[in-house]
Amino acid sequence: MTAIRHLPSELMSTPIIHSGFEKDVIIPHGLAKPYLHFGCGKKPLKDFVNADIMNLGNNIVFDFDSFPYPFKDNHFGYVYSRMVFEHLKNPYAVLEELWRIMRKGAFIDIIVPHYTSPGAHNPLHLCFYDSHVMDFVDKNMIRHAGLNDYGFTCDFELISTRLNFSKGKQFWNYAVELIANKKPDLYEGTPLSAFPCSSITFRMKARK
Repeated sequence: MTAIRHLPSELMSTPIIHSGFEKDVIIPHGLAKPYLHFGCGKKPLKDFVNADIMNLGNNIVFDFDSFPYPFKDNHFGYVYSRMVFEHLKNPYAVLEELWRIMRKGAFIDIIVPHYTSPGAHNPLHLCFYDSHVMDFVDKNMIRHAGLNDYGFTCDFELISTRLNFSKGKQFWNYAVELIANKKPDLYEGTPLSAFPCSSITFRMKARK
């Protein structure tokens, strides 16, 4: 069973790291249940509503690309999704639907492969992700940057974006990860991207 920890309320705005090999789920303190594990696979989480597209045992089954989902509006206090969004036909439509079933102030953690990762190019993956892909669902960010919102109705505060690198014998990735997280545009727009980033963690908060 995957370990679950609660983050103290004073640290709720601190960037949270879920590396590609991290098995912990960190929930901001004070978020009331129910919690949703969106795409549980064979690793359901205790005290979560575990959902997947296949019946794998103790989980709810539905098609993530078909709407609406079988939950009422403003239902969940926290959503966790790891290595799921790259399989979706329309991830922004899914974000709209998740926003609908999340309460005001609810948090969502989304972990996806970074486009430089060899794992991102699995033939079953439909989407590729960089550090700016969630900018378009943060209406404050869109407004200040003069970006097009493409008609999205959902609104999330992008709390943190974390680029995660495999370490181990690849000791140079400690330095690359530090640079990439301080200057993601420098990393993604220069030959530094030749050093693959394994995954990205987006932490967002539902505005309503």
